[in-house]
Amino acid sequence: MKLASIQQKSLLAVCVFLYVLVTCMYFYQGANVNVNSRFALARTLAEEGSVWIDTYASATVDKSFLNGHYLSDKAPGISILSAAVLFCANPIIDAITEDKHIRANARLYLLQFVFLALFSAWCMVLFFRWISELLGEKKKMLAFALATLGFSSILAFPYATLFFSHQISGNILFMAAYYVFHPDKLRSWTSRLGVLFLIGWGATIEYPPVPILGCFYGVLLWRFWKSRQTTQLRWFPVFLIPGIINISMFAVYNLVAFGSPFAIGYQHLHLAGFQQGMSEGLMGVNWPSFGTMMALLFSTFRGLFYTDPVLLCALPAVWFGARKKELRPLCFVCTAVFLYFWLLNSGYHFWAGGGCLGPRHMVASVLFLWLAVGFLPSRCLEFPGFWVLAFSSAIYMLAATSVTLILGENIDNPLWDYVLPLFATGNMSISAFPMFSEDVPRFSDTSAFYFASFNLGELLFGLTGRQSLLPLCLWQMFVFCCGLVTNGALTSFKKVLTDGGGHSEKTQ
Repeated sequence: MKLASIQQKSLLAVCVFLYVLVTCMYFYQGANVNVNSRFALARTLAEEGSVWIDTYASATVDKSFLNGHYLSDKAPGISILSAAVLFCANPIIDAITEDKHIRANARLYLLQFVFLALFSAWCMVLFFRWISELLGEKKKMLAFALATLGFSSILAFPYATLFFSHQISGNILFMAAYYVFHPDKLRSWTSRLGVLFLIGWGATIEYPPVPILGCFYGVLLWRFWKSRQTTQLRWFPVFLIPGIINISMFAVYNLVAFGSPFAIGYQHLHLAGFQQGMSEGLMGVNWPSFGTMMALLFSTFRGLFYTDPVLLCALPAVWFGARKKELRPLCFVCTAVFLYFWLLNSGYHFWAGGGCLGPRHMVASVLFLWLAVGFLPSRCLEFPGFWVLAFSSAIYMLAATSVTLILGENIDNPLWDYVLPLFATGNMSISAFPMFSEDVPRFSDTSAFYFASFNLGELLFGLTGRQSLLPLCLWQMFVFCCGLVTNGALTSFKKVLTDGGGHSEKTQ
């Protein structure tokens, strides 16, 4: 009976992985100024062995300028590992086609697959395991629904299709939190060092999560220390190596790029407007503004709960979690992560985030809000109204992901005034932005940037409009039905074993 339960959880976890993986890789958002800054650094590192992005500098405004050269203004972690991937993949891609636009889009799509689709799928498997613990053994299908259908209804989904750093950081934060609460899952030295390296790498991807990642790293070290054996004490400093490697990589890059291991790109911004904004407070962050705080949650412009209304359920869920002693530590972490990003962003000069969907600087906290929903009583999560709200959010997320996630600051209500009307008329994959400096002057001719954005229904099956989403919907239905069948089949098998055992006892 125990074996059947373990097999059931494993099969459901596989279904979660496949559901999220294909959902994320189905969409390709292409380039924009934010993406190009990271992508340009990855390309120049892989192709030229240089930190200077002069070759692609005109295709982005998110850049630094120092000593006559352009550099990426972003944290370098994702670009450095992306360069390693491209170094291996470039010969294969170049052998397939000579078209530079197809090559560039193939490279960016590959990076999106590796660092967003795969990471998000793995992360949601951990989410499924964690929320299964919260809901209990008898609610595995409810946990499965929250990890699959629920993923489609939260902001983590659209940002897992766009080569920004926010969802990558969100995944790493969530994985780190999972292992902080489940250190027993890390039984080998290899797994422990791997998770610590992942946390350290996360600190080089984006600056805001660094304090939280530092706390998680420290807690894991403490837990490893408490679980050590006396004979392993002299080996404990080995656990510091992942952090040292990532700090060294970050310092060396800054030294080569900006002349000092303590200098970063935001200190050498190219545009005067960005320089002025980032010079306020600490790297553009002042004390939180109440008006901005409310706008980040409820405004039609960038409101988290307006854009993704199902996350409202996390508010009463925190109250339920705080009432149970065994849930208080996790409730505290989920609440603290959300409050940290909310307050930090509400004091940030560029809180609106430029062209984006919702409050993009808060995206890293979304998975923690969604996990907090598991604190609600099961009857609340099984209430039809909850799933109507989740379905509404899923429509918003699917529409924006299908049309475009680059929604300008000149649109007061991006969802209802822009995204949903375009989605209703079948205007899909409208993002088009140059990846090469020589293409910038002809940016008005967006037809020149073929494969600039697409979904796999358009690319593989030649479908257009909303029909291009049909293969994805069929896939999601198929995987979800597999989960239902798995649950039913193994539950029946477990019942047969139980009944068989009881009959055997009576016979004896």
